Amino acid sequence: MIKLKLTAAWLVFLCLSTAICVAGGADNKRDTTFNIFKYITAEKTFTDFHGYRCASFKLEGRNCRIVAPKWSSPGRPYIWRARFWNTAPEAEIRLLALGYHVVYCDVSELYGNSAAVGIWNNFYQFLLRSGLSHKAVLEGMSRGGVYVYNWAAENPEKVACVYADNPVVDLKSWPGGKGKGPGSKNDWSIVKKDFNLSTREEEERFSESPIDKVRQIVAGGYPMLHVLAMEDEVVPIGENTLPFAEKIKALGGNLKIIEKPGFKHHPHGIADPTQVVDFIVKAVDRATATVKSAYVLDMVHNNPGEKLTKSDFNDPKLLKQHGYGGMVINDFTFAHAAITYDSFDKRIFPKGSAARAWVMEAAAKVRANIKRAHSAGIKVYYFTDIIVLPKKLVDLYRDEICDSNGKISFERPKTIAIHKAMLNEVFDAFPDLDGLVIRTGETYLNNVPYHTGNNPITNAEESHVKLLNLLHDEVCVKRNKEVIYRTWSFGDMHESAEYYLKVMNRIIPHPNLVISIKHTKGDYHRTFDFNPTLGIGAHRQIVEVQCQREYEGKGAYPNYVMNGVIEGFEEYGLNRPQKGYNALNGIKNTPQFAGIWSWSRGGGWVGPYISNEFWCRLNAYVISYWAQHTNFTEEEVFNIYMDQQGIKGKSRIAFRQLCLLSARAVLRGHDSVLPAFDAQLVWWMRDEFLGGTDSDPLDAQFKKLYEANQLDASVEEKFEAVRLWEQIVDLSKQINVKNAADTRYINVSSRYGLLLHQIIAQGWRIMALGYKGDLNGKYDKVSIRTAIASYDSAWQAYKKLKEEEASCATLYKPYVFVYQAPSYHGDKGLGSVVEKYRKITANQ
Repeated sequence: MIKLKLTAAWLVFLCLSTAICVAGGADNKRDTTFNIFKYITAEKTFTDFHGYRCASFKLEGRNCRIVAPKWSSPGRPYIWRARFWNTAPEAEIRLLALGYHVVYCDVSELYGNSAAVGIWNNFYQFLLRSGLSHKAVLEGMSRGGVYVYNWAAENPEKVACVYADNPVVDLKSWPGGKGKGPGSKNDWSIVKKDFNLSTREEEERFSESPIDKVRQIVAGGYPMLHVLAMEDEVVPIGENTLPFAEKIKALGGNLKIIEKPGFKHHPHGIADPTQVVDFIVKAVDRATATVKSAYVLDMVHNNPGEKLTKSDFNDPKLLKQHGYGGMVINDFTFAHAAITYDSFDKRIFPKGSAARAWVMEAAAKVRANIKRAHSAGIKVYYFTDIIVLPKKLVDLYRDEICDSNGKISFERPKTIAIHKAMLNEVFDAFPDLDGLVIRTGETYLNNVPYHTGNNPITNAEESHVKLLNLLHDEVCVKRNKEVIYRTWSFGDMHESAEYYLKVMNRIIPHPNLVISIKHTKGDYHRTFDFNPTLGIGAHRQIVEVQCQREYEGKGAYPNYVMNGVIEGFEEYGLNRPQKGYNALNGIKNTPQFAGIWSWSRGGGWVGPYISNEFWCRLNAYVISYWAQHTNFTEEEVFNIYMDQQGIKGKSRIAFRQLCLLSARAVLRGHDSVLPAFDAQLVWWMRDEFLGGTDSDPLDAQFKKLYEANQLDASVEEKFEAVRLWEQIVDLSKQINVKNAADTRYINVSSRYGLLLHQIIAQGWRIMALGYKGDLNGKYDKVSIRTAIASYDSAWQAYKKLKEEEASCATLYKPYVFVYQAPSYHGDKGLGSVVEKYRKITANQ
């Protein structure tokens, strides 16, 4: 606790220092374009507030006011007055001149109860949607102290600082009159009504004052400033600020007191608010300072064996504009497949051979990609599957590099020697390459006709250790290049904290070595746990986040996931509770966290194929911007995106609602929130395919749901998803963005989502009814035929949408996924199951 007294010398010093600071920090690029008033859709009136424009309006029946500055300070900070509008406004006037807004929401005589907190929560959300900062400066004068602190106790992460003037922090003192002060009988009767205090015993037990919530208040970590009349006869300082400050100090909080010797409760304020303004400006700067991740990377993940994906995200200039620091090239040609191995054995790609010509052409593409990225001002990393080696090399050295199972193995010294030579030649051939992204979990050879390979992890942890030490020494140390080592695999290194630490604790950390981990424990599915290997160990980590969502539509319909990725998914609070971290917000301040790697496009196989990248862009923008400003909330970043897209007024509200609803609809339509849910269920639909009960995993999952007496509930869940999609379609009609094609696509893709989930819901109803019939031999033929008619109708409408709307994505197919190119499906799936029951119920 720090105490300051107002002296003439102190005031002169502060006036001069603040004037110098403000003059020296003047910004010739002040934002004069932001207009807070356009977000007020309710009827409003304008008045003058000390030379500034003030709008008065109602929000949910409450009187509100907002005063706009002549220009908006970066981050759009504001001071939020709790009570006694325009009383001692000197600090507010000074802050308006510095680009701050002044806001007010009347919760008079609710004394900070749950109703008051709820009203302010809604007002805060309105301010956030309107583009103001996610961190509020709270101003509590007299009884206003109760309002600001009780709200801050419930919302510690939303507060930049608290400025209070002769504040009430113990309602028992005032208006209760339980101490030395006179109190106020009339106001105490209001407090008792507000908090449902009907007996003297309840009054004595009352603990809803700020002084009772010090622990929650200190948890926010924000500074507090009290201007204190030392002779206050109304709100005794010995019953309010002084004991409150001692409790704050005891818990490590930061509360400063400016003393006003000889002053009573009135008048409020101080003639020169310099100390107050200086305190607020510094607190806001601290609270909203940009916290940028070391790595902000993006990748377009091309489908193996297919033509390269056409995407705006292939352009490094666009990535630079969005704040990305690097791009990962993943065309499955690989930089390490674009070398001749002449330094190791000239027989591998002899001069004049077709194989060597292919290598030289691939090398030219690698150099061109590096040049394009560097010309745009970003780094470039090449996606590198290990092990991928020339077929000729493997033929020549098979006996020295393969194990007893015929797999190329790092347990063989020759394999390590070959990879040393390979790494040397890669950086000799491409000296400007910034680094390599190493994958061991899968090996794709679709685009490298003269190479072969296999997964290098043939001896559990030991294989990882050998490979990591090789990369550490040969790339990070010897070449001073970066290695991004992906843990991705099915289990083990990617999913087990114990396994991860067994490996990484044996690897010496290096500034050029970073570990890359998907945010999910497993692949990019909803309902999968947050990855337990994040936030542990001694090595820096970046987090991989997929924007196109290979298992959930691939951008064919709305699917906004970044609220869940950053803040925590809905299911983590329902049927999938997490034991440790549950979102990026939990790990962002850990020493391991080093950044984000977004997959703007791609993942999985085949379709659906999209021609409009709107939903991919939304997910990519939010996660990349957040990575550059990890102190921002997801909603604040989302609001910035809406600003850039020209989404305003009611359209803005509808767009936010649509995006949040899409996450709920996908969870229920694809997965489940039921207690009997099994994580394996998620595989029933993926890419462009809809599985059925004639194959895994639905055959086993229906059995489990039936035995748990939740099969009917699971079907109803799919219809709940349909109802959510109906809301989404209605909302899509209310949305306008600056790009007309995007406006159209929001509606088209929403209709796509509705029709697809109508197919899913009716399909599940048919399968559930048929499953019961299979068990007892009694088929509800009327219900099955009715569901089949609705299923057929939904398919017809779905196909018609594709025929009529050019921007519509390609359609799903009623088959279960089969890992076999080129179609990736057989005859089984939802369609074959429906046909089975169509035949069974065809006869009356």
